[in-house]
Amino acid sequence: MNNKYSCYVIKDIKIGAFWKPFYVEHEEMAKRMYLQACTDKESLISNYPEDFQLWKVSDFDVLEGIHYPDLKYITSYTHPY
Repeated sequence: MNNKYSCYVIKDIKIGAFWKPFYVEHEEMAKRMYLQACTDKESLISNYPEDFQLWKVSDFDVLEGIHYPDLKYITSYTHPY
């Protein structure tokens, strides 16, 4: 069992706020989920993709119940990968 997950958020740069966090095992999974939201016609993000960015905020150890801060910019739709 993988006991560490990374915590990611989408940042709305127009209002300067982060959305609800989500947890995945690999950064590539987070990128894929974010870029899918950027192209999904039903998504708010797809209407204004230039207004959003993907950020990593922490690593979470599920056995210890502890977040380890690791704030860093990951990608945006206008500058993927």
